[in-house]
Amino acid sequence: MMTPRGRWMALPGLVGLFLGVLRGQAELSLLSLSVLVWMAIEWALFSWRVWVELPRVQIERTVNGRSDPTGRHPQPRAARSISRCRAGEHGGRFEPTWRPNAR
Repeated sequence: MMTPRGRWMALPGLVGLFLGVLRGQAELSLLSLSVLVWMAIEWALFSWRVWVELPRVQIERTVNGRSDPTGRHPQPRAARSISRCRAGEHGGRFEPTWRPNAR
């Protein structure tokens, strides 16, 4: 699936490739073909990430030491929030402290 911006990027690439081949302008053909190849490579990388890497991602959230799936948090107090994000062997840890109405 392609976004509307992707379609608007591919349309001049296809038109430029067609006109470059039709008129014998190698520069226009090469430029248009490089744009289309770049878009194809980006699409392949995106598909790889969505279908292979994304299912392995695990996200865990802890607020004030509790990892309940739902819950309430009193608004005026500061909260210690820890988010862990893991993808296979690699993982990361983010520890922002959330302070509502902090000035």
